[in-house]
Amino acid sequence: MGAPQLIHGQGTDACPSGSFCLYRDVDFNNGSESGNDKILVIPEGAYINNFSDYGFDHSDDGVSGVFNNTEKDNTLFTQPSQGGHTLPVAKRQAIADLTKMPLSESPTGTWNDQAQSALAAPYIGNLGIDQQFLSHWQDWESQKWIYSFRLTLHAAQTPVRKWSVGFGDLPVGTVLYKQFSSVFWGKIIEDGSNGTVLLESPDGETHIVEPGKVLEIDIQILYPGENTAYQQLNSLNAQQLG
Repeated sequence: MGAPQLIHGQGTDACPSGSFCLYRDVDFNNGSESGNDKILVIPEGAYINNFSDYGFDHSDDGVSGVFNNTEKDNTLFTQPSQGGHTLPVAKRQAIADLTKMPLSESPTGTWNDQAQSALAAPYIGNLGIDQQFLSHWQDWESQKWIYSFRLTLHAAQTPVRKWSVGFGDLPVGTVLYKQFSSVFWGKIIEDGSNGTVLLESPDGETHIVEPGKVLEIDIQILYPGENTAYQQLNSLNAQQLG
């Protein structure tokens, strides 16, 4: 196992095999000026408790893209030492633009420049979420395709009264299906039209995620076409809000 290192390069090809790579700029530094194409390389099995030690912080020098070039799932955190909010990054997953990954309680509303530490394993916290693809069918009015999912929130130890659910990296022309938007009992912060979906719990003491129980959200998304890749929501995450 090697040590984490800071290199310069562009594209996912610059990420060594068996490494978790963090990019300073969107689109994996493609088009970045010389000196701005930093890549923080974390070999499989290694970890970094604070990206700021390598020049990646909450400024414009933060993490804007990520490529998990390993066979293990990873997790990004908004605080050093694996604290704060979390974003799962599956094995071999590439996220070119973290501005398309929504994040509640972020200055920008996204994950861009927010990651501060990582864990080379799926994170198991108090609040978790699972997804199940149900079905898809064509919307004859728009000629686009509706994809239906069941999202299941669960709490391990303590009740979660305020929460958010997000996912992103959606293709252009995607939006929450109107029949979902019109009946959803929570808050819709982002509706997919800018590449991200962000939902939040309603005000008051309703729709609490209780330990030993589940809270289900049946969601429908209108995609511009039909594609098997649309049967999985990218980097689906649930956050416990303050």
